[in-house]
Amino acid sequence: MLPPPIKDLKNEKGEQIYVTDVMIDRLLADDVLKATQKKAYDERKSFSTENYHQLRVRCKRDLFFLCYAILGNTRLSRNLHGHLCAHVKRTENERFHEYLLARGNFKSTILTIAKTIQVVLPVTAKDLQYDGWWLRPGEAQTALPWPASLGTDCRCLIAHETHEGAARFLYAISNHFLSNVLLQALFQEAIPSPRKHRINKWELELPRNITGNPEPTVDTLGVGGKSQGRHYNHIALDDIFGDKARDSAAESDTVKDWLDNIQSFFSTFKKDTLDLIGTRYSHDDIYAHAEDRYEKQLVIYKRKIEETDPANPSGPKIITFPEEFTPESLAILRKNKRVFNAQYLNDPDEGDAGFKKEYKRFFYWRGLNEIIAFDGVKQTTISIRDLDVCILIDPGLGSSGGFAVTGMDYLQRIFSLVALRIELRSPELTELVFKQVVRWQPRVVAIESDMFASTFEHWWISEMAKRQIRFKIEPVYTKKKSKDDRIKGLEQYFSSGLIFHNEAQEDLDREINTWGKSKNIHILDALAYGPEVWRRGYPPGSGGKIDHQYASDDIEGRDIETGYSEIN
Repeated sequence: MLPPPIKDLKNEKGEQIYVTDVMIDRLLADDVLKATQKKAYDERKSFSTENYHQLRVRCKRDLFFLCYAILGNTRLSRNLHGHLCAHVKRTENERFHEYLLARGNFKSTILTIAKTIQVVLPVTAKDLQYDGWWLRPGEAQTALPWPASLGTDCRCLIAHETHEGAARFLYAISNHFLSNVLLQALFQEAIPSPRKHRINKWELELPRNITGNPEPTVDTLGVGGKSQGRHYNHIALDDIFGDKARDSAAESDTVKDWLDNIQSFFSTFKKDTLDLIGTRYSHDDIYAHAEDRYEKQLVIYKRKIEETDPANPSGPKIITFPEEFTPESLAILRKNKRVFNAQYLNDPDEGDAGFKKEYKRFFYWRGLNEIIAFDGVKQTTISIRDLDVCILIDPGLGSSGGFAVTGMDYLQRIFSLVALRIELRSPELTELVFKQVVRWQPRVVAIESDMFASTFEHWWISEMAKRQIRFKIEPVYTKKKSKDDRIKGLEQYFSSGLIFHNEAQEDLDREINTWGKSKNIHILDALAYGPEVWRRGYPPGSGGKIDHQYASDDIEGRDIETGYSEIN
């Protein structure tokens, strides 16, 4: 009898259930184990020697065959899941993988459960004599990759958002080794014994050659958990970015920090492998973070629920898993574009959020105090001294904030002279403000009111007297609006082509593209205070003069093209 698919572990209400000790005890019941092993022994006798070794080595090599023919996952699609398994095989010697598939596409069934089973299956020299018997003429077989070559001596870790979630995957794996008659018939030496091996909701130990290791064959962990001195050859991280991380910037940062340290769990640092498995949620989720950290070392496999038909590129898109999804079911899902684009197209950028690209306007630095603005049709030269300059600050103390220096000209165009994402303590932010005041001579420094009153008001007034640098401070207010609602107030300026930024201001450009898709929006949050303080600038040549003595003192280390200064 085949174990139930892990996605079918639900109660009568359709709710996901967790693994219990009762379920484990039932799995380990003597009468059940003896009956299963007797059936497996009888099944083994039906194989010829040749067929026996052929099937064993194919299980070790062919992931789709293992999933479909041995583990009984008959709902898989040869086009979609066969393609995925072929990719796994083709890239088996790469160490770091990211797999992104749509919800309901059996990614955990294949990549977390079946692949882990495949990695730890034993293989003998006799098996390898039959290696590659199923390949087409001209195809060559390669040596078994690390760590699959270790067989049951391999140490695997499965991690999920919660430890309980990881236990569900382990239960499915344990269920196969203890209840799957065909798997037991082919790999009798891998059948664990409750009397000899660790078998519980958190761990599975198979018979193996190595002894004395604290790690089981397959271990489990929740995000943020510590390995307690354990180390692994293969790590599968399945859906580690959950609801808490999606809804909380602090939780999101915790998951990302944990991922950054995941290689400390490796046993053989130069060889062990990592799989990151999931579905996109937002532009700045854990998968984007992994791509940023691992760069070209990360092999990415990404599929959408609908893709262009290679045979008819200009025609309608085809459903990649038509065995489970119909046009009618997708029509319902598509009504929530944000969820559909992220979790079914694996492309958070494909939604309607973000400011439209055609809204973008750019300026370029011509000198220390002169810029050239291009509105898409013509270019004009503007002197900084003809702009009404304001500094806008979202302090974000204890987390990320935004800092912007803007100037509005007499045509009411706003130029982002400085655009910085900041993570500064109070003294560092104070130093930045005073330096930028000297550089730009702003009419006003606008800062979020509560933070100013509680942290900076008396300190800055004292520092003005000490430094003999004075400037007007104007508290600005959130008016109990959310960050997104405040930023939405900038849309009229963007759509009218009134906001210009420099192409080198990459953080701001990224926020313009991803607003509404990402929580990592801080410079726009600072700019959103602009409408409270912006004023029309001066006609060309009639503006106030910048104090060049102070400006020249601050020019060292500044990029003339971007207007940025180095912040330590």
